[in-house]
Amino acid sequence: MLVHFTSDYSVTAPGWSASYTSSSTYPPVAEFSGNPTSGNAPLTVQFYDQSKNTPTSWSWDFGDGGTSTQQNPSHTYNSASTYTVTLTASNTGGSDSETKNDYITVSTPPPVADFSGNPTSGNAPLTVQFYDQSTNTPTSWSWNFGDGGTSTQQNPSYTYNSAGTYTVTLNASNAGGSDSETKNSYITVSTPPPVADFSGNPTSGNAPLTVQFYDLSTNTPTSWSWNFGDGGTSTQQNPSYIYNSAGTYTVTLTASNTGGSDSETKNDYITVSNPSGIDDIDFLKSFEIYPNPNTGEFIIEMEVTKPNDLELRMINIIGQVIYQEKLNRFVGPYKKSINVGNNETGIYTLQLITEKGIINKKIVIE
Repeated sequence: MLVHFTSDYSVTAPGWSASYTSSSTYPPVAEFSGNPTSGNAPLTVQFYDQSKNTPTSWSWDFGDGGTSTQQNPSHTYNSASTYTVTLTASNTGGSDSETKNDYITVSTPPPVADFSGNPTSGNAPLTVQFYDQSTNTPTSWSWNFGDGGTSTQQNPSYTYNSAGTYTVTLNASNAGGSDSETKNSYITVSTPPPVADFSGNPTSGNAPLTVQFYDLSTNTPTSWSWNFGDGGTSTQQNPSYIYNSAGTYTVTLTASNTGGSDSETKNDYITVSNPSGIDDIDFLKSFEIYPNPNTGEFIIEMEVTKPNDLELRMINIIGQVIYQEKLNRFVGPYKKSINVGNNETGIYTLQLITEKGIINKKIVIE
């Protein structure tokens, strides 16, 4: 008797028995899941094979070029996008694929802002190099340096010109959002002490010699102390000073500000010579001017023993002639009033110019 079985089966009857075992294996039915399926990059997803019919090999395509042959792989997505995932499961009976479209969504994480600067303290003008140290790949930057200055560079260099303490803020942004980092009182800028220097003009001449001094100090001094070498002093920035006696004088300037002070000394800077005196002019018995000082109206008196060409001249501290008169030749006493009150208050020199020399008199207009 012929018996045909189409599947696993067994039969037992009186006097005989028969059995059949199928050798067929069913192909897998592919299925899977992943966790998590969304998040910020870098996003690590754990995939789980859920296929039926006992697959013996697996082929994963994660949608970003990455693949795996593990049954339950872990995969990291480093870039923001939406990814389609496919699993092909196989056994001796065949294979099957499962595709999940747009299954994984990876977002761009917002930056975590941070920065540094170098140096963070020093004298003005202070140039600071700032460095962006934000994470999560910002694509734009907005700096506020605390003194009104700003920048959109990633790593800007900035110069602080004024003394003070400055708070710095960086706002870093990308497609995922933005974040700010503020460092309070981060930059300290100090006032540098002055570097004292000066000049004077003229530096030599006959007494009385009027010298105009000029402060040439750097780093913005706010106070000045002059010593003119003959006992005279001043606290003006650019003083004018009269040397009445012949000699060689050393001048010192001390310049100060909130950052400190500095001194400059010029040794033997001013040389004052004796002018021709009245004793050197034999025909001139006397020469006086009074009242001195006053508001500008002076009386000049002199006495001459023989005729001579004489000239009166008045000059200001920068050497400009503001009054000039030639006198008629005469013998004996002479008295004259001059009014120069239309000039600025200050120190002037009245000169009597003779054939044998010049006599200088200091006068002051109040």
